[in-house]
This record gives sequence, structure tokens and C-alpha cells, in this order.
Amino acid sequence: MESQDQQSNANSVKQEQVIFTLEDALSAIKKNGIAGITNRIINADCIEVMKGIPDKAVDIIVTDPPYGMEFQSNHRFTKHERIVGDDRYPVEILEEFKRIAKRAVYVFCRWDNLRELPPPYKCFGMG
Repeated sequence: MESQDQQSNANSVKQEQVIFTLEDALSAIKKNGIAGITNRIINADCIEVMKGIPDKAVDIIVTDPPYGMEFQSNHRFTKHERIVGDDRYPVEILEEFKRIAKRAVYVFCRWDNLRELPPPYKCFGMG
């Protein structure tokens, strides 16, 4: 049998909104800073969300963005549609990464497929 505290905690978790829209996320950031969107799923354009995040508010960014190579797997029984937005690398995201990250940005991708970008060391003013 659950204690009264366990039931109270379960009820408060059920009442919290877990999935945010862009408007929800920006409102939560404005009200509570980065803590307003901590442990939340945000169903919105990440670039638009990042614009609302204060400078140096994120400890670390780890991402695997679209590769800019119009990837479509041929290794499945069911062929899926191409990934939306994978026709180019979202270069505008780099400035937001630099602005909001306190410590580090890790981007997983194949840089040799991203001809519109300078080498990684130049993207962050290191060369």
C-alpha cells in the first residue's frame, strides 16, 4: 500500500506538463530560466527554442543534427521517406550553440559531408 506522500508525489507528477510546445518552452524559460525546461520534451524547432535560452545557460550540448546529405536508408525491408530538413546543414545553429553553452559542444556528424561549413576548429574561432 502506498503512503500518503507517495500518492501525493504521484499526483503532482501526473499533473505536470511533460511535452512543451515552442510557446510553452519560451514561457517556462522566461519564468524560471533554463530550469523551466529541464527534463521536458519540447516539440518545436530547436533553433527557435535556443533563441530564448539565456547566454551560457547550458552546461554541455550533445547533438546529432541532420547530416546535410539527404540520407535515406536502403538497409530496411520498408523503405522510409527521406529525413525532413536533411538537404543542408543548419549552419545557423552554430552561433546559438556557442552562445548558450558554458563548457562544450559535441556534434556527431561527418564533417566531410558538410561542404558549406568550414573545418570544426574554425567554426569556434580556434584558427
